[in-house]
Amino acid sequence: MMFFTLVFIVYYLLNESQIRGMFFLGIILTIFLYDTFFKISQNTNQNIDYKKIQKIFIYVLCLYLLVPLLIHILHATVTFEKYFLFDFAPQLYIVDTFRGFTLDRVQYSFLSGIALILLLFNRKNIKYQKLLIYLLLFGLFISMARASLVALILAFTYYEFFGNIKRKTKKKFLFIIGVLVLIGLAYLFSSRMELFADGGNRIKIINDSLSMILNDGLKTLLFGYGEYYTTLHNGVYPHNSVLQTVLNFGLIITSLWLIMLWQLFTKLSVKSKVMFIYIFTFGLFHAGFSAFVFIPITLFGYLCVLILNNKEESYK
Repeated sequence: MMFFTLVFIVYYLLNESQIRGMFFLGIILTIFLYDTFFKISQNTNQNIDYKKIQKIFIYVLCLYLLVPLLIHILHATVTFEKYFLFDFAPQLYIVDTFRGFTLDRVQYSFLSGIALILLLFNRKNIKYQKLLIYLLLFGLFISMARASLVALILAFTYYEFFGNIKRKTKKKFLFIIGVLVLIGLAYLFSSRMELFADGGNRIKIINDSLSMILNDGLKTLLFGYGEYYTTLHNGVYPHNSVLQTVLNFGLIITSLWLIMLWQLFTKLSVKSKVMFIYIFTFGLFHAGFSAFVFIPITLFGYLCVLILNNKEESYK
């Protein structure tokens, strides 16, 4: 972290740019999440009840995500109309997909995935957990954010084949069948025609990002542009945490950031790794997950990684 800070400050001074306070806030939060909080979660002498914190997170998330979903279901059942407009709250639907009380379907699906992971790891402690899981899956389906589907599949694939060693082969086979059925249902009943196509021009965005990184000189490649939300030449965000970090801070800091993430990942418990994989994979499709960026929703995601981390559940 000292090296990160030094490189960044020297770069800004050489370019006569303004050093923003957000960078130092990002440094502090990075140290807190990747080091301080991690050590606290590993300390068995402290009296923090992480199971209780997980339950609180689950109930708050379910309340926030499922109340608008139930309102939508009731409204659609009575009126046969999809759209429902509050007088003093956001419309539940936007661009033909469900977003609940969040800003967009991206945030709704991201939080739904977190809630599902927490629920599946706390099934014995939550009342009506099956009903809550089904409702969250339905909300996730009508939000139609593809990144959450991919991230959840990868996260639980890791758990089934690498994290849960005692899992029987039959159950692993059933897991594969379940994933294929889920993908098939999404394809057959999706309201998004481009669900399995490049409807968002993501391949073009990746190519444009790589072109900008490689063609703007060695200085840009190594040190980036020194901004938190560097856009491409056409004003579009990369929508990928790694490419965004390279554009922001260059290849050197990006490489060290990825090494830090890997070091953290290897120290986490199995359940924490599942949540980590979900968040990291999701960040490969959306902005706001790059190095030193901690908007409220990503900060909350990393906190969920750490509250799942218990020393007695450590897996090597």
